[in-house]
Amino acid sequence: MVEPAMRDLRRVPRRIGSAAGQPEKAGYRIVLAGSPRTVRESVTVSAVADRLVAVTRIYGLAGRREELRALMRETEQRTGAEPGCRLYRFSATLDDADAYLHLQEWNSAADFAAHQDSSAFSDYQRTLFDLLARPSEMAIHRVAETTVPQPSALIDPRAAD
Repeated sequence: MVEPAMRDLRRVPRRIGSAAGQPEKAGYRIVLAGSPRTVRESVTVSAVADRLVAVTRIYGLAGRREELRALMRETEQRTGAEPGCRLYRFSATLDDADAYLHLQEWNSAADFAAHQDSSAFSDYQRTLFDLLARPSEMAIHRVAETTVPQPSALIDPRAAD
């Protein structure tokens, strides 16, 4: 069962790989309301006013680490300029140099959907699959409110060391 906040999420098929003369590969993993599904699809969301945050775990091939990181850097630059993009970052994990966390924040679900149809996303997806050890895992969150905690006291710089 899909969580009520995700009812307006619908999937739109997208073939990846075959158009570029590459063999088709499994798409990324999307987790909605705790029910994982592997799909060969892009995600499109109907008009929603809430911000959208997507968190993806990416597992790269050790022998192609620098290629993957170059692709991530290029995609960050291209996507960061897209309308509605608040944050688009890839980060390496501490325990595994070939495991990454990809964090996206969009002003709206419509902005996220537009990104899914962009040339930056298509180019990234087309190149990404040959650099992965296994399919990525994505969770999409709709955010109605964000709270930024304030420190209870000023930090003494001498105590920070």
